[in-house]
Amino acid sequence: MGIIQELKNERKPDAVSENKLLGILYESCLKMIRFKNKHGVTSMFHEIPFITVGFPLYDIGAISYKLNGILKKEGFKTTFLPPNKIYIKW
Repeated sequence: MGIIQELKNERKPDAVSENKLLGILYESCLKMIRFKNKHGVTSMFHEIPFITVGFPLYDIGAISYKLNGILKKEGFKTTFLPPNKIYIKW
């Protein structure tokens, strides 16, 4: 394998860091949902950050889409607004 290919492979985020990132973003979203729910709000817009400290750059559209899928599986009603916004209703 050539050095260029090795360098490209080093930059690719691995599945472990992507899952960890999704977990952090999901927990952050749930924290805001709980806060709003406590104050009688039953819907919100959530914006996924373009950069998360401690993680390599990521495809914001793909991560947002995956987070939207996780929220739907948990029973939330969501509308994905590309590239990085999700409308959530519960």
